[in-house]
Amino acid sequence: MVSRPGLLVFALNLANLVTIVDTTIITIAIPQISSGTGLTLSSGVWLLDAYLIPLTVFIVTAGRLGDRYGPKILYLIGLSLFAAMSLCCGLASTPTAIIASRALQGLGAALVTPQVFSMIARALPSHKQAGAFALSSVISGIAGVMGPALGGLLLYATSWRWIFLINLPICLVSFLLALATAPSMSGGEERRTDFTGIALFTSALTLISFGVVEGNRFNWGQVWHGITIPHILSLGAVLLVLYLLSQRRPNSLTPLALLRRRNTTLINLVSVTVQFGTIGVYVSLPVLLRQVLELDVKSVGFVLAAMPASSVLVALATKYVSTSIGLKYTLVVGLLSLTAGLLLVASNARFGGALGAIVAGLLLGGVGTGLIFPVRGLIAMQDAPRLMVGAASGVLSTTRQLGSVLAASVTGAFLQVNVQTTVESGLPANYGDAVRYSLLFCCCLVGVGILFSLVLRQDRSVARTRRGSVPRSQSRELRN
Repeated sequence: MVSRPGLLVFALNLANLVTIVDTTIITIAIPQISSGTGLTLSSGVWLLDAYLIPLTVFIVTAGRLGDRYGPKILYLIGLSLFAAMSLCCGLASTPTAIIASRALQGLGAALVTPQVFSMIARALPSHKQAGAFALSSVISGIAGVMGPALGGLLLYATSWRWIFLINLPICLVSFLLALATAPSMSGGEERRTDFTGIALFTSALTLISFGVVEGNRFNWGQVWHGITIPHILSLGAVLLVLYLLSQRRPNSLTPLALLRRRNTTLINLVSVTVQFGTIGVYVSLPVLLRQVLELDVKSVGFVLAAMPASSVLVALATKYVSTSIGLKYTLVVGLLSLTAGLLLVASNARFGGALGAIVAGLLLGGVGTGLIFPVRGLIAMQDAPRLMVGAASGVLSTTRQLGSVLAASVTGAFLQVNVQTTVESGLPANYGDAVRYSLLFCCCLVGVGILFSLVLRQDRSVARTRRGSVPRSQSRELRN
């Protein structure tokens, strides 16, 4: 066990914060970055995709490698790569340099992300794990939604390059503290690495992510020499099925025993729907604020900060709520609050609405995410065996990132289709209606998440969590 757990948790969550913030922090600065590096605005979407795709694709592999070789070494390597590529992004002056650097930055983030939970589970005594898991879960959730607000403020105060360069001192502090405070963490029992599983999983998610992200740009048709977006998505789905079939073997990348657990499967499905309720807002709402309400960049940043601000405040009290009503019903209440907040924002989007009502909706949505994010991670982690926390964390992180990719792509497509439909009808572009329909679609998906959460099993493990500890496997370690 670590002698100074507070410093270690602080170090891990610094890295957790900065790697997840970078998924969304550039959304508001894409025009400025494109202008500074020579990217066309239509290619600016790759500033997001180049980071999100490797982050989504490699998280499960990184989590499993952390279980195999030890999470500390994977964490330090990943953080070093992330910091180096942040510097390259900040200094980039050509399209190739910025896109390549963002892709490698995403790979570094993928190596870091699943090790956070794994290192907490291995280094901290059981009675301190619940609080640390809750904090990390809150930061994982809030970091993504606070990215656009931070990006807007940095863009207003400095230049787009500092969106990347600000990562360097944060990564340095996290690296040095983790190096000094984290104990040596060896891997599990000697096993062969599942290279077949890694190849199938990486290929499947790369194809699916590319198809979803780029589908709208290619009008869901031909991409190259007769190869269409449906072909790419179909091949990705086939490879994903082959990957799942391959996981029945020993030494598999993703232990299927984790996915056989009811709560593990359901909470990962809920996690995808929650991303639509959060990322969907930050893709569509800036369009309303800039195009309809004509706010400047600084004002947009302040408005978007409403949700993460209320989320942080509520998250501080979530422990007491979950102690009273349990993890399951805390999640349900959070999802209901998020849905109500989205509906309030959507109802005021059609004609520009009242800015105060939009902010109130964001605050209410933040109450929901403040309840959701702490318990989401706890529900996912509570049954994972000690040596498979990395794999469980990797699966949850992958579903969260895949949900982010889907939310950004689908919400963006909704916006574009609705605006195009209006223009083709001979009317001026109606951004208010486009944003409203996008948010209502996100509400529907969060509603599906509510249904999933209602069938979660609330069993004896919840009682243990109420006493402040995260339960280990009840009888034996899961075997591959």
